[in-house]
Amino acid sequence: MALITAQSLSVDTRLQAASFELNKTEIIGIIGPNGAGKSTLLHVLSGLEPFTGQLLINDHPFDHLSTNQRAQTIGLLPQEASTVWSLSVSDVVALGRIPWNDEDREIISQAMHLTGTQDLSDRKIDTLSGGERARVWLARVLAGKPQILLADEPIASLDIHYQLAVMGILKRYAQQGHAVMVAIHDLSLAARYCDRICLMKAGKIVALGSIEQVLTEDLLSSAFNVSVQIDLQRSPPIVLPH
Repeated sequence: MALITAQSLSVDTRLQAASFELNKTEIIGIIGPNGAGKSTLLHVLSGLEPFTGQLLINDHPFDHLSTNQRAQTIGLLPQEASTVWSLSVSDVVALGRIPWNDEDREIISQAMHLTGTQDLSDRKIDTLSGGERARVWLARVLAGKPQILLADEPIASLDIHYQLAVMGILKRYAQQGHAVMVAIHDLSLAARYCDRICLMKAGKIVALGSIEQVLTEDLLSSAFNVSVQIDLQRSPPIVLPH
């Protein structure tokens, strides 16, 4: 079942005629060099960028949904999140409940437990490390229980342990009846956790398909202008530039 159906989404030259479906229970990894259009695509899907083309959410036109309906359905974890006020971690995570107009403490607690942020509950958000803040912002998005979770490089500032933990959380979230799109630079982790891969370059979707279809030497070498070593038969799979 397609939760997102996109046809010819465009934003000037940053995103050009992007067409795809995002299905329930799947996680799509968006890969590509800097400036490829990954963030722009996620911003369009979350309503932060005006666009041309057609976008359906649960078969409903995007522009027919109210702001609150969009916020309840789609959760965005941006590359860089900040807060003006020095809020406690628990208060930041509780912001995820705003679209639902409640502060369901059980859901908030579950989100913090999933992200390993419960021990940070009373800390102020502006006293945390970059990696700690990244996990808190993920907890905030999870607290909103969105059907569709969009994550823009969520593991960029994390150590190896939490990179694996966060990708595992996103994978399980998709499998529980939701859908996830995640922009990611680590190609090996993309191969390990994603169901499909969307390769972008210069604002265009170059390829979209299974791990085996997209993570090929020809496609990756062309997109990133490097040679790659690929072993998808290993567990976990390995995709390394060299």
